[in-house]
Amino acid sequence: MKEIIYDKLVRDKIPEIIEKSGKHCKIEILSDEKYLEMIDKKLDEELAEYQKDQNIEELADLLEVIYAATKARGYSIEELEKVRVEKVEKQNSIFAKGGYTDKEAERNILSNPFKRFEDMNMMRRTKTLGIVEVDSTVWKKLSEEEKEHILSVCDKKLGEYYDRIK
Repeated sequence: MKEIIYDKLVRDKIPEIIEKSGKHCKIEILSDEKYLEMIDKKLDEELAEYQKDQNIEELADLLEVIYAATKARGYSIEELEKVRVEKVEKQNSIFAKGGYTDKEAERNILSNPFKRFEDMNMMRRTKTLGIVEVDSTVWKKLSEEEKEHILSVCDKKLGEYYDRIK
């Protein structure tokens, strides 16, 4: 029987699936250093697959490897997301563009109260239909009390906003 060697990371259940199909496989538990090396290689591979196919499945695979790399480097997914949001906020911040006084920044923020959340991909809105949509992942993590508070603040602030622009 011919032996095939794959020098790749495999998902947890792959060895079991191979064994159930009547074939045999040997796996190696990698050192932390070798695992990081293989994760980086896997990131390159998944990115190349996404660039070739450009579909959501490849994006999901890429994200899974990013999460694995995050954990392998000793960070949590929450830390990764926090840094991502901070970068988006900083890059899209009115202050990052420079040349604004505090008063101009305040006026800009008040004239477009949803921009910060849109920039962080936490919500979307349509000006023509008057619809505000909070990202479902974010919304699911909120308690009922938090949701009620957000809705009441939004109602109040939207009222104030539209009163100002009449």
